[in-house]
Amino acid sequence: ARHRARKRTVTTTGSGLLDVRAGRALIDWITGTGIRHLNISRAHPNANQNADIMALRDGLDDNELLRVVRRAKQGRARPRLSCVLQGGAIDSLAGILAYLAFAESVGVDNVVFRQLMKTDPDTVAANAVVRFCDRHRVPLEPILDRLSADPRFRFVRQIVGYYYYVEVWRFRSIDVVF
Repeated sequence: ARHRARKRTVTTTGSGLLDVRAGRALIDWITGTGIRHLNISRAHPNANQNADIMALRDGLDDNELLRVVRRAKQGRARPRLSCVLQGGAIDSLAGILAYLAFAESVGVDNVVFRQLMKTDPDTVAANAVVRFCDRHRVPLEPILDRLSADPRFRFVRQIVGYYYYVEVWRFRSIDVVF
């Protein structure tokens, strides 16, 4: 806050945000800095599956997430859920719809879905992360094709950059970013 950064954002798994330090919950200390966006990584709506996928010992349960979202909003930060599409987890339009229903139930109106990275085997060593990504990557294009034919989704815009391609959609009251 002291440096008046133009865009103040925190990205977290959410673990520990309700822990109290010096009489205040961590989420309140964070929003007190003037952040405007709180990105919470959540691989699955089910808290236990999310903890398994993300290898968390103590991830937020649904009620805790709801409290964090409310406190973030009270602190004038916009909460966003961030989900990496993965085979066996959120890997289809049906999974995305269930995830969006969950987001809505905890008061989140901004969700991003990402693909696992694809690497060039000629330039990147096939380590555990690369092998995991190759096994669990869900292609985004077929999902976007289904989504574009679904009248519940309204296309808003696309953003094309040198290293990225983003599509923004609207589903009811939720901004959905791919």
